[in-house]
Amino acid sequence: MNGNGTMFIMLIFVLFMGLQMWMISKQNKKQRAKMMEFQDSLKPGDKIILNTGIYGTIEQIDDLTAQVRIAENTVIKVERYTITRKEAPAETYQEPENPGEE
Repeated sequence: MNGNGTMFIMLIFVLFMGLQMWMISKQNKKQRAKMMEFQDSLKPGDKIILNTGIYGTIEQIDDLTAQVRIAENTVIKVERYTITRKEAPAETYQEPENPGEE
């Protein structure tokens, strides 16, 4: 019985590890697909943020690189995959209303 019990525990452990690896693989595949979709949507004029935290505007873009304006008269060439997200539009600040004042 001891040998069978050990084999059963090992089988459960292997199945659990296999399931966990499959779930991680599936999640990584979704993330890669989402990033590829984002990369394909990039175009000149987009305001972006590089993975280094540098803000800029895409001037030109091709399959491997992008020309990014980071300041007036300053354009840098970066690898396309370093563009991690688009800059969110600035929200206008509104003063909170004070219900006690009239």
